[in-house]
Amino acid sequence: MRSTTNAVESPTDAIRICHVLGADLDAVVADVRLTLCSRLTGGFSHSSVRVGGSPVRFAPRTIGSAPDADVFCAWSQQAVAWTLKRISAADDGVRAVLPARAAIASRVASTVDPEPLSRIAFAAATAREQQLLAATGIAQESIALIRPGVDFRSLQPERRAAVRADLEIADDVAAILVLPPVMHATGGLNAAWSLLLAQRVASKLSMIVPGNDREIDRMVRMVDSVGRRGLLRLVGSRYELPELLVACDLAIYLPCGESPTECLAWAMASGRPILASATPAVTELLSHELNAWLCRPGSIKNGAKRILEIVERNPADQRRCEQARAQAYAVFSRQRVIEQFARLFSNLRAGRSAADGIIDAALT
Repeated sequence: MRSTTNAVESPTDAIRICHVLGADLDAVVADVRLTLCSRLTGGFSHSSVRVGGSPVRFAPRTIGSAPDADVFCAWSQQAVAWTLKRISAADDGVRAVLPARAAIASRVASTVDPEPLSRIAFAAATAREQQLLAATGIAQESIALIRPGVDFRSLQPERRAAVRADLEIADDVAAILVLPPVMHATGGLNAAWSLLLAQRVASKLSMIVPGNDREIDRMVRMVDSVGRRGLLRLVGSRYELPELLVACDLAIYLPCGESPTECLAWAMASGRPILASATPAVTELLSHELNAWLCRPGSIKNGAKRILEIVERNPADQRRCEQARAQAYAVFSRQRVIEQFARLFSNLRAGRSAADGIIDAALT
């Protein structure tokens, strides 16, 4: 596996952090990491290593070359396998920080020996992920709840007209964005069914569908079967999520079970109405009639009913959107993410538990 390094000189008594970067590194996360490195100077030194690979391949043939470090931090899913291999071969004092996607973390817990596992700190994106990790036997104090950040600057309302024109969505049509990732687990097909039911009452509707998952093919076949192919706007990867949010009139997310919620953070920040199914991870962030519209998981009829409520809503309901946006500023700001990761690394340097002093604004 090819890797490259970029070391930054700091005092010899500093804790040495090696930032492990996969090809799937998110732009917002990359920006947070760079800012964190520039702020964590006294008492810290930084280096980085770029790696490739799959997030589910836990036995890479080689770990390549990398600088010595006291802490290896994986900043993306593809960086996890390399980081695990490195820490398993390292001295007892070397630590690791991993992103805590439930599927990845549970596999880590079941495949990594207890001794290296005790040296891993997890950064969970939701309280639900925290609970799932703890259920695998990972110590609660090793799981810090750090929600992902949102780049509010990328939400540019002036792009709305251009994106809608490119997607051939008329001004009087309500555009419903299916929040990514659009896949079976996140309720893509349920969203399309709900749209078809709602369209019987409100004819001027369309659905923006990003991504290229097989679930989208099923959505297309289903809509085609009832002669409504023109309702869907398939965008693939042509547009980033912020552009699609400013172009839409409603963001919809209908998982029936466990699912990522980063997309909800962006939707909240956009100020668009949000319809989501009331799963545990979703209800950490959204409350019906407070900052969103919620429906029963798996209920197509309930989803269609909520779509109509939003499309035909009273102007007073705009307060829900404003409340969601205000909460997004409090919970998902870039500054807050930087401060929480800084606290996590300071905890490791001082010998405290990883989660010590890291407070989640969404649950307080």
